[in-house]
Amino acid sequence: MSYCLNTTENYHAHELDTLGWELTVCNALYPENSPCRNILKTNASLGVSLYRFLEKYIPFPAVRDILEIGGGMGYLLRDFLELNTNLRATVLDISPYLLNRQKETLQKYNVLFIQADSLKKEADFFIPFDLIIMNENMGDLPTLIPQKGIVPSPTEELAFYQNKASELNTRYCLNFASAEIINIGALLLLENICRAGVKYIYLSEHS
Repeated sequence: MSYCLNTTENYHAHELDTLGWELTVCNALYPENSPCRNILKTNASLGVSLYRFLEKYIPFPAVRDILEIGGGMGYLLRDFLELNTNLRATVLDISPYLLNRQKETLQKYNVLFIQADSLKKEADFFIPFDLIIMNENMGDLPTLIPQKGIVPSPTEELAFYQNKASELNTRYCLNFASAEIINIGALLLLENICRAGVKYIYLSEHS
């Protein structure tokens, strides 16, 4: 099967200069007067609701260091830090625009901000963290999209990800279907995080 590569790396690193409230569940639910809250059983932001959900399964007293990959406007992490003052937080984001917005939102908290591509981090980078959160951004990672007919020779980047998909397919017996869209970025990132031995991982995508 031939593929093309869908990647948002350049957009997020160099072009993104807004994140409309309607584009993420987190942003849509953050204002206390948001009409989107009317359909919920609990009138709360996503960060508060997510924390209350996760604490049913994660022993937060044993969680100290957390990492949010792709922190949006910083609203989710602010809720976590307000609910649990024991947490030490790091944000890793490829977007300089969003990283600056996160710094504004989280200015009264002791947070480490890192501008970098999570896919370019080695597994060792993730070892110190007890909990890693990736909220509403799985679809932003590089994706292999099947192509029919005659396609040009793959670029170096495309060939790299195709080879990685083949390696993962063999290593974990994933058995990708011939027409399956492969979120290769998510697979590679999750593999690195798991290899680092991170105990608790939360991944989500709303689209």
